[in-house]
Amino acid sequence: MYELRDCRWLSVDPLAHLRSWVSPYNYVQNNPIMRIDPDGRLDGDYYDKNGNHLGSDGINDNKAYIADSKNSDGTFGNAKLLPIGNKELLDRSTWVYGESSGSAERITVRTQNAGESSVVSDARVVDYYAHSINNAAKTDGGFYKSTKLRMGKMVDGKYTNTSEGYFEGKGLGGNGNSKSFANARSNGMESLMGLSKANNAISAVISSVNGGLDPTGGTRAWLGASAAQKYVANETKHFSGATLQFSFSSGKGVFNHSFYKK
Repeated sequence: MYELRDCRWLSVDPLAHLRSWVSPYNYVQNNPIMRIDPDGRLDGDYYDKNGNHLGSDGINDNKAYIADSKNSDGTFGNAKLLPIGNKELLDRSTWVYGESSGSAERITVRTQNAGESSVVSDARVVDYYAHSINNAAKTDGGFYKSTKLRMGKMVDGKYTNTSEGYFEGKGLGGNGNSKSFANARSNGMESLMGLSKANNAISAVISSVNGGLDPTGGTRAWLGASAAQKYVANETKHFSGATLQFSFSSGKGVFNHSFYKK
């Protein structure tokens, strides 16, 4: 509670006992230029630009921040609130990791399909998936609407949505990579940070929602390796209804997907 006439806070932060290094009457850790606090709760989970988890306040407020560092007093340097919550950040990262295994290999050559202008884009494998997911979320009216529209496969001859349970490593959807990410995540952030290249997926998602350069040109979906083969082999073809399509192979020949806008 703020007393306007006296220019003073009259009540302490109800969670002040969890943040003993600052005054219980403080607002946004005395940094109103860099921080906001619309609901009076503590700060959320913090990550650096490389996707490493810097720390958490232990409060399930679903906030996610990018910061430069964690200070000795428990605060975080140059923290900036991300436009998506922590759950969505990690859900998106699960999907990115599932498709890319967290590869930071840089794609420097790609094939444009059906006469599109040739483009060379120096970006990591993880960035392609993160930005395509972000583009789809914007088009579809939100990330979770996208998962229901775009996650699916043929089951017993019928196209079936596979988003149910995907982010928990359960259900019909996912693969070994996405399940590894989901399982590590369920055991806590220390476990997730111990998963090889998990931070790459998180950093790609942070970049995609934080104004990072989109290497895809606005694509919103992709074809997996087996479905993409015919488009990689025949550069004059487009996937049905696609208005933009390109394919790439990594230098190791592992990632051979075809991204498209539709």
